[in-house]
Amino acid sequence: MPMNMRSLSGYIEPLVPALILVILAAPVIPAYDTPLFDETWYVSAARRFLCSGVYERVEHPPLGQLLISAGILLLGDNPEGWRVPSLISASASLILVYLISKELSGRRTLALTSSILLASEKLFFTFSTLGVLDMFFLAFSLLSVYSALKGRVIPSALALAAGLCCKLTALPFAPITLLIILKGKPGTSKPSRKRKILATIEWLASASASLLLLLYLLDGLYPAAEGIEEAVIRNPIRHISYMVTVHTSGNWPQGYGEPPWTWIIQPRNYYLGGVSLMGNEYFETLNPLIYGLSLIAMPNALWNSIKTRAFDSTLSWTWFTLTYLIWIPLYFIVSRPLFSFYLLPATPIMCSTVASFLDGDKRTQYLFAVLNIAFFLTFQYPIRMIIPRT
Repeated sequence: MPMNMRSLSGYIEPLVPALILVILAAPVIPAYDTPLFDETWYVSAARRFLCSGVYERVEHPPLGQLLISAGILLLGDNPEGWRVPSLISASASLILVYLISKELSGRRTLALTSSILLASEKLFFTFSTLGVLDMFFLAFSLLSVYSALKGRVIPSALALAAGLCCKLTALPFAPITLLIILKGKPGTSKPSRKRKILATIEWLASASASLLLLLYLLDGLYPAAEGIEEAVIRNPIRHISYMVTVHTSGNWPQGYGEPPWTWIIQPRNYYLGGVSLMGNEYFETLNPLIYGLSLIAMPNALWNSIKTRAFDSTLSWTWFTLTYLIWIPLYFIVSRPLFSFYLLPATPIMCSTVASFLDGDKRTQYLFAVLNIAFFLTFQYPIRMIIPRT
């Protein structure tokens, strides 16, 4: 392939999975003209920013809610306005997953397969078409990881601070990013111990200061809604303490939520059931290709990490542990329900690790990606949300 064509394809490739997602998500976004799932809370909060000029959902940071407000301001108070910001963030996440996988492996085939798998992963697709906070914090967190892999300490810290200002569940990406900073980029000379310590201090100081400053500035944009103590959002440390208290309290309704070990084998459907082509509610949520192979690929990554100390395997297992496995002991510790969509931050590394497990045969990787898309379109794509309205 001529050099200029190869260079051009290098720019186009990361966009392919994002284009696939946009094409598939575009008809789904307007299919329901009333809020779904947690949109009930966040769309209402976004409206109140615009209409009443007050900050209503102070149990979450304001940035993600303000991004939904921006969508409403630009596209109107309609499904597109609520949900397109999430789709933009999801598209950015796919590009970042491609770049992260390529940075770790040095192989474009693996990077493209990872990103295509994620584009057709049901949980990721669902949240890319909902006006909720999760895609915002995920995109910023992935940007933080990629920046760390490129050796950009301060941009990495700033990106994670932005993610935390969308939702505090971006926090597990802090140790993931610090692992990258401490280990150094794969294939490069290892930094000295002094340089590692200085980079770690620089990252922690930048991330902490950025979080407090950004939260202070965003909290200061609007007064608290009625019934909420104004002082809570006038001090970023107090606001963080308040959010942590709310989300770790035992004042949650009992009898709902899902044990973490069921999130992979029996995940919840955040659309209405029976809306796929086949109408099989079990396979509408469970992807045996990605989730099933993850049950093999992740232990394999752990083995490689122990045996060879391969950085990509160590990062995979650490990421998976901090974004998924950690919820299993927490289920027995915290007195609040846990939900299967908490798996979302783990899905990028699950897809990347599955692609890596299949590495070595380009044809096999691409065939697996195409097979996964076919499974998604047949068993999971919510076609019946669209067709009845035509």
